[in-house]
Amino acid sequence: MQSKDFFGKDRFWNILLETKMYKEAFSSKEGVMSILLSVATSTFFIVVVRGSSVGSFQSLMFPLIGILLGGGFGLLGFLVGGLGILVGSISDEMIDVIDRGEKFKYLLGIMFRFYYDGAILFFLISSCVLDYLALMTLDKGINVWLVCGFAFVTSYFFWYSLMLSVMLLGTSIRLIILRHHMRPKQH
Repeated sequence: MQSKDFFGKDRFWNILLETKMYKEAFSSKEGVMSILLSVATSTFFIVVVRGSSVGSFQSLMFPLIGILLGGGFGLLGFLVGGLGILVGSISDEMIDVIDRGEKFKYLLGIMFRFYYDGAILFFLISSCVLDYLALMTLDKGINVWLVCGFAFVTSYFFWYSLMLSVMLLGTSIRLIILRHHMRPKQH
C-alpha cells in the first residue's frame, strides 16, 4: 500500500482497523502477560480488601492511584518525545522510496504503535480517575467484586501500556531496519 491509500483515512479507528493492532491486546505475548499480571494484581487486592477497613483501604489506594497517574503522564511524555524524534528522522526522500516500494503500511504500523500506546495510556488514566472517584464514594463497606473488577481493568491497562512502551524500543529498531532496507541502492 502507498501513502495515498490512507489519505482521508488517517483517523485513529481507520488506522487501527487497517493495521489490526487491536488483535494484539489479548493475543500477543504482551497482552497475555498483561492479563496474567492483572489476575495476580486483582488477587492481591482481594486479599488486601478482605483484611481492611474502608478507611485503611482508601489510605492505601489514594497514593497508589496518584503514582499510577504520574507514571501514566510520564509515559505519555515519553511517547510524544519518541514519536517526534522518529518522525523527524525520516526524510521525505525515504518516505518516497518506501511509498514506491508499496511498503507504506509497514511504516504506518511502526509509527501507529506510538498512537496506540497513547490510547491505552488514555484508558489507564481514565480508569485511575474512575477508581479515585469510586474510592471517594466508599462510606459503608467495600464490595470485593467491584474492587476486583476495577483492579483488573486498571492493572491491565497499566501492565499493557508499560509493556507497549518497552516494546517501542524494538519498534525503533525495526524502523532503522526498514530505513536501511528501503534506501536507494548506490551503484
